[in-house]
Amino acid sequence: PAYFLTLCIVCVMIMLQTFFRDRQRMQKSKKISARRAMIEDYGNAMTSIGLSMYDCCILGCMLLNISTKGSISSFE
Repeated sequence: PAYFLTLCIVCVMIMLQTFFRDRQRMQKSKKISARRAMIEDYGNAMTSIGLSMYDCCILGCMLLNISTKGSISSFE
């Protein structure tokens, strides 16, 4: 079971890396403040591994949830 799960995770990570590339967040038409624009620019900045800060945070939360065997979801 562990080898099968590892294979599934590797396949999903490869698919995420190839098919979900260069997706930009939709900008709303309303005017945003300079502070909010600075936060958005920081979140969309690319990291050294080729993912945006938003994507790194999502991936980190997913890995934390996996490593704690899903116990984080019981508090959501």
